[in-house]
Amino acid sequence: MKLSSALVSVLLTTVGLLAGQKIWAPPVTDEVRPELQQWHDPRNWRPYGVPGKEDDVVIRTWIFVSQPAECRRLTISRATLTLKAPLTVWQDALITNFALVDPQSPQARLRVLGTTELNGTLLVPEEREFAECYELDAARLIVRDLGVVLPLREGKEYAGIPGSAPLKDWRKVQIPPGIATLRTWDGGAGTNNWNDAANWNPDGVPINGDNITINTSVNVNVNLAASVNLNGGANNIATANNTTVTLTMNPSGNYILQFSAGGVTHNYGTGTNSSVTFTHAADNTPGRFSFQGNLATHNYGNVTFEVRGAAFAGAGGNYTFGVNSSYTYGNTTVWYRRNGDQSVASSFPGDGANFQTLRFSGSGTKTLEPGTCNVNTIVLDNDNFALDTQFDTDGFNVTNTPTTQSNNTYIVRGWIGTNYAGFGTTWNGTVRFITFNINQNLPSGYTFNGTVKLEGNNTTKNMTGDFAAATVIVGTGSDNVILNMAGYKINPVSGSNSVTVKSGATLRIPNAPGASPDLPGVGFTSLTLEPNSTVVYNRNGNQNIFNTTYWNLQLTTGGTKTFPQADVTVKGTLTVGSGAKGTTQGTYKVILDRTTGATLSETATGDDGKLYGTVEATETINTAGTTYSFGNIGLSITTGSSTTNFLGTTTVTRWLGSPFVRDFSNVLGPGVPGNVLRGYKLIAANQGNVSGHDITLSYNPNNSVELNGQNATAMRVYRWVGHGFTDLFPRASDLSWFGYAMGSSSSVTVALSTFQGTGQTPIDPAYGNINGEFYFSNGRTGDFALPVQLEYMRCEPLREGIVLRWRTASEERNRGFLLWRQEGDGGDGSYELIASYETHPELRGMGSSPVGREYRTVDDARELQRGQRYTYVLESVDEDGTRHLLKTLSVVYDYPEAPQVHIAPSVGESGDMRLLLRLPTEAVADVAVYGLDGRVLWSQQAAVSGAEESLRLPLTSLVPGAYFYSVVLRTTNGELHTAHGRFLILR
Repeated sequence: MKLSSALVSVLLTTVGLLAGQKIWAPPVTDEVRPELQQWHDPRNWRPYGVPGKEDDVVIRTWIFVSQPAECRRLTISRATLTLKAPLTVWQDALITNFALVDPQSPQARLRVLGTTELNGTLLVPEEREFAECYELDAARLIVRDLGVVLPLREGKEYAGIPGSAPLKDWRKVQIPPGIATLRTWDGGAGTNNWNDAANWNPDGVPINGDNITINTSVNVNVNLAASVNLNGGANNIATANNTTVTLTMNPSGNYILQFSAGGVTHNYGTGTNSSVTFTHAADNTPGRFSFQGNLATHNYGNVTFEVRGAAFAGAGGNYTFGVNSSYTYGNTTVWYRRNGDQSVASSFPGDGANFQTLRFSGSGTKTLEPGTCNVNTIVLDNDNFALDTQFDTDGFNVTNTPTTQSNNTYIVRGWIGTNYAGFGTTWNGTVRFITFNINQNLPSGYTFNGTVKLEGNNTTKNMTGDFAAATVIVGTGSDNVILNMAGYKINPVSGSNSVTVKSGATLRIPNAPGASPDLPGVGFTSLTLEPNSTVVYNRNGNQNIFNTTYWNLQLTTGGTKTFPQADVTVKGTLTVGSGAKGTTQGTYKVILDRTTGATLSETATGDDGKLYGTVEATETINTAGTTYSFGNIGLSITTGSSTTNFLGTTTVTRWLGSPFVRDFSNVLGPGVPGNVLRGYKLIAANQGNVSGHDITLSYNPNNSVELNGQNATAMRVYRWVGHGFTDLFPRASDLSWFGYAMGSSSSVTVALSTFQGTGQTPIDPAYGNINGEFYFSNGRTGDFALPVQLEYMRCEPLREGIVLRWRTASEERNRGFLLWRQEGDGGDGSYELIASYETHPELRGMGSSPVGREYRTVDDARELQRGQRYTYVLESVDEDGTRHLLKTLSVVYDYPEAPQVHIAPSVGESGDMRLLLRLPTEAVADVAVYGLDGRVLWSQQAAVSGAEESLRLPLTSLVPGAYFYSVVLRTTNGELHTAHGRFLILR
């Protein structure tokens, strides 16, 4: 008799191996040896011991039950179960081979209280009924395609009964062609190929309608020859413990392996310490894995889906999931590892569940599909791939903070905290902030150990706070990105960092100046500017300019923008906007690179809109009928139409604003120009005949600082022939006036040949060069000022020596100071050099500076004799070596043993100033008031009692300004006391 396969169909849940599992492992497996293959022998089981009611039993070879036995679950695979006694299965049984009842044992039977899945053969003795031998619940009996019941006489060759017909090797059931079945991987072919029939039990490659079980650690080469729909029942992969299974898709065509039986649960990697990996043999390998089935449940334990195609699912994807299926997730990883671009799913296809783990490696760009991707963990391999969020409001939302890698690139489309929620504030690799036609805010407090790239046409990147970065690149060279630092800093990661502004991009720096004149307060340590880039200093206040080579440089808004103590080259346009001033320091200058067309653009609104200090430009004069403007710095040279002998390389240096240029008022005399405001130095090397060359000097007088209230039409131009300050005063013959009455928009033009002379004149073809200086004057007379203007110089005898102090008001091209000393009263002795800027660093000058500073040195007492008079001479030295006498002072070296004088200045009710003196004995006081130039303006000698006395200093004869006072007290016992101070008169 035979049971119909349509008896009952119920759900059977295959349970993986548990802690109470018993594996049949007798010493004899390939032959029938009843005496060695007994159920009740504890040595035949692993672990040792006869199974009990709580044990799950798995049998894979012949077994004999000669005594009553029991177990919780029973699996018969590749085995024959011979019952000589009753066997009770308290839960479920799976029979894929043979079970029979010995006809000589009337008590023998198989009793199953749970579900019985029959995909093998049950043999019944002729003289007994089926129900006597097999007590099964008909409502819970599942008969598969190979499930049959046969009389023992028809199947006696399968029985394994000694003495019966000859036995065949029935380790595997012989399946008739065309019948689907559950196939279990056993690797019998000795390969890992899916299409080797001997790798499956029963033999045969799985076909449509089959279902499979793989519970052996193996990497299966899924070399499909056609698509296969495994919809014959539940598919189970790595449900056994300690099993690692990899299915590698490697088909001969674009075929699909489908796990799609409906109404059942498919299990993958659910065993303890077990896992399943689905992958492809190589990037872009054809074929897909499909997990579908109407009302099917796909239960993922420890499962990895490797994505080596264009996407996880959908077009170009490696996997297909069903909308009518349900999914459960244990530890599921989706690994995007293609070397090429990939689309990243924002949620698990099919049911839209969140991801447990996403892993990224390979190369190309991994682009997130629209939406927010919620994920517990993101693993980032250190490969050359980019992660892109695609939209400004979409992104990753990760629970566990990922570790970014140095070779990765991360693209930020909106706010970094939205695109990459859950990421930390320290980033490795490259971070690209990209938007198009909308502005983008940069994060505060982040550390970027790699490169930050700012991209997007017509966009502004606004800093919202300080951040640290190793490298920042503004723009790509083909967009117009603006980085607005907004007063914040880009700090180094480890000591140094760099910012690069690409062509067409702009860096706006509204930052306050740093801690010193050469620190612009931007944080970064290197700034590289590519052609056609722009840097804008636009703080409404003073700023320090970074030391680098600029293309387009704009100084705007307000305040003074101070260049560093270095020469700075501009290759594009230097613009000084309304409200702002630019200024150089000392002898340093701005160089306009005329080889790249650099120009100076000054708005000249009042005192502002101009570049003060020094600017230089060089032109190659080699074309007839051409005007060379030297970048619009106010001096130009025009060649005649018939000129054939050209000046060649010619350099013009402009000085703007005192004290950057010389003052010749003492030479020109009363009523002639006295305060030089602007100067030009012209040097032309390797020139021949100067005829046919005209020099034009232009001046925009709409500037109150330069004009200082004078009439613009009184502007004149002078030429300094070049003797220099070899004497204490320059000679009048060293100046040549050649223009006046310039007016509000005038210029003066003269033929260069008119400056030709002989001998001393530097504009002379005989010397092979032109070396001349030209100056604008505003028509004022005034005091002559040396290159170094001295406010005061004082000397003070002390026990340790004579202390000499002086302060400069301004310095022009000052290399430093020399201090000479003469001993004695006669004035005929020789002078000894006691201090020099070459040996005393504290005496080094400031070069050219509109403000001065105080200098101090001490003539050591070991070189002095108490009571002797000493005379000191102070000289300054120009950068060309010219020396200038500044001041001579004489002092007797004497000092009190201990200071006992207290002098306090006060202002009385009448407005006069009084000096309050307190000393313990009588004395004679010499009181004097000095001007800043050291001249004595008022003096008085008075006897002072040994108590408190007030000396009146009359102020009515003094004009407003700064003054010094000194008090020298000689007591009756010969002690000498001195005191000095400074005061300011304002009216």
